[in-house]
Amino acid sequence: MAVYPVIMCGGSGTRLWPASSPARPKQFIALTGPRSSFQETVLRLSSLKGAEAPVIVAGLAHGEAIRGQLEEIGVRAVVLLEPEARDSAAAMAAAGVWIGRKDPTGIAVVLSADHEVPDAEAFCLAVAEAVVGAQAGRIVTLGVKPASPSPAYGYIRPGPGEGVRSVEAFVEKPDEATARAYLKDGYLWNSGNFVLAAAVLQAELEAHAPEVLAAARAGVEEAGEGDVLTLGPSFRTAPKISIDYAVMERTQVASVLPVDFIWSDVGA
Repeated sequence: MAVYPVIMCGGSGTRLWPASSPARPKQFIALTGPRSSFQETVLRLSSLKGAEAPVIVAGLAHGEAIRGQLEEIGVRAVVLLEPEARDSAAAMAAAGVWIGRKDPTGIAVVLSADHEVPDAEAFCLAVAEAVVGAQAGRIVTLGVKPASPSPAYGYIRPGPGEGVRSVEAFVEKPDEATARAYLKDGYLWNSGNFVLAAAVLQAELEAHAPEVLAAARAGVEEAGEGDVLTLGPSFRTAPKISIDYAVMERTQVASVLPVDFIWSDVGA
């Protein structure tokens, strides 16, 4: 069983303007140290047990930046370039289709390129635990124990038990008063990181967002072969919808693993 890191590099470069811009979004800027958050994310996953070369999903305009930053840290990756941004469901679908074609039993570890996680060891240990849940057919999201009642994040109400648990509710970004109540009730921040089998991702998209899956499959097929691929024109036909709305709010196999390492969405 192989694990495939999937790094999502979407973003319009507006939240930290003028430091970031559409041509150079924040994930490609060294904001918190000598390397960009994209580079830190790639390196954080390098020690993940059983990890294959990462799969990077990004906009066509950022292909050169990605290739240059990968060269700087000496990492080889597969890069899937979107001809048009169609939100996270289509981006994840393309990665899932690519992984499934290469390895039908592959597990995807889907991360955003603009998150800061200083403790790489704790992160990798959590992912390894989540992978076990993914092997059992679950979609496991990492739920971060909140450091404050922040209205900048979505929240997850976990089910009872220890380790990987059921998800009782996904909640959109609340106001601060509601967030305070969530903290008292044991809610977790929704980190937007997912660990799941590529086959499960495709099956859930087939059930809940088949148009997204069809466009991603056609786009990957049209892209051909190689390490840097531009998804074909069919990818543009994918409905523009997030993975939360397309799958996570509808699926019956959602799970959450509570984690307590330091985590932040840089810019939030």
